[in-house]
Amino acid sequence: MAKVSADIGPDIGQKKEDPARSQASGMDIERFWSLLVSHQGETFYTAKKLPFTYRIRGGEVFVDRRSKSITRATMENALKKLAADEQHLITGPKALCCFGAPYIWALIKAFEPKD
Repeated sequence: MAKVSADIGPDIGQKKEDPARSQASGMDIERFWSLLVSHQGETFYTAKKLPFTYRIRGGEVFVDRRSKSITRATMENALKKLAADEQHLITGPKALCCFGAPYIWALIKAFEPKD
């Protein structure tokens, strides 16, 4: 059975578009990676409000709260999953089902356009 969101948009029964999803689906890995490079060292917050910073070395993101790195390929796969999620079932980090999901989700949310 499909997961139903209680988020209702302007038309009855039409779901409101998640800004992280629209930004992620419109953002390729090159643009996302360049944003990551330019904002490394800044403090970001996970969905559970845990602060973290990161550094990039080569094709890896090293988060200060983790001992392992998150690869560029993992970031790219997360962006692809969001772009391919036409039923809007990915609503948070757990649904990304990838290593470092809380941090990837937080970074995607941080780089979404502000209205």
